[in-house]
Amino acid sequence: MLEWRRVSPDDRALIREKLKQEPRTGCEYGFCNIFSYGAKYPLFVAETHGCFVTKCETGPLDAYCFPVGGDKAAAVRQVVAAFCFGEALTDDMFCVHFEKAFASVRGAYPMINRMFAQEELSAF
Repeated sequence: MLEWRRVSPDDRALIREKLKQEPRTGCEYGFCNIFSYGAKYPLFVAETHGCFVTKCETGPLDAYCFPVGGDKAAAVRQVVAAFCFGEALTDDMFCVHFEKAFASVRGAYPMINRMFAQEELSAF
């Protein structure tokens, strides 16, 4: 289980080190942005498999940035096992665009389908 923590000035060295190993051009990876947004929003950072990962608690579904540094495949598996996207087309029709899951995570496909239906399709 990841140990999420609020972003602090102590995280600056870790984030800069990982970005030197694997440069990213998106501002969402820069320490100043992470720290500044973390003062206003529920933004957290964690370390796993030599990577740093950020998440923002946005309601029923949290938002994550792709891990930076280290073993990203292992880090992603620890953070996200599956995801699904869809949208309401009409008042009584919902379109699931796609669902993806790690095949190595037993039960990930049924789990994401069930959770998606509970969270997003309860009005249908």
